[in-house]
Amino acid sequence: ENVVFKIAGGRNEARLKEFRRLARETGIPDGKLEILGRVTSAAEFIKGVDIGIIPSTGSEMICRVLMEFCAFAKPVLGSDVNAVGEVITKYEIGLTSPPGDADALADNIVKAVSDSKLVQVFSENSQKAYETHFTPALFAEKTAAFYASSC
Repeated sequence: ENVVFKIAGGRNEARLKEFRRLARETGIPDGKLEILGRVTSAAEFIKGVDIGIIPSTGSEMICRVLMEFCAFAKPVLGSDVNAVGEVITKYEIGLTSPPGDADALADNIVKAVSDSKLVQVFSENSQKAYETHFTPALFAEKTAAFYASSC
């Protein structure tokens, strides 16, 4: 298939080395996995992917990268952890899996890469969710209204 996984983020070089070692040991072919580490432009990274994956296992009360994927109309596959799962489900922008359940996440990846129509619907919903709920202007407006009502 034409699937390439890109891993971005992380400040821990030891963890990135571990990812690279695991990739070699599990036989992932060259060119099918790019472990980038920290990227200088999240926007450029996100523009270069077709589907965002957020496999969080811990707290994600407000997940900025989820909003960034929506800003670029990217469908999202993510863990059902706090806001990640809530946003994906409420706005129908992708598929969720239980935190730490690699098999369920893998199943969702297979579903997504096998169904371009589904991915297109998720992409459209993602863009719509961003424009109607998550722009910086809307966030500022809602934050100001919250504080104004609290005083």
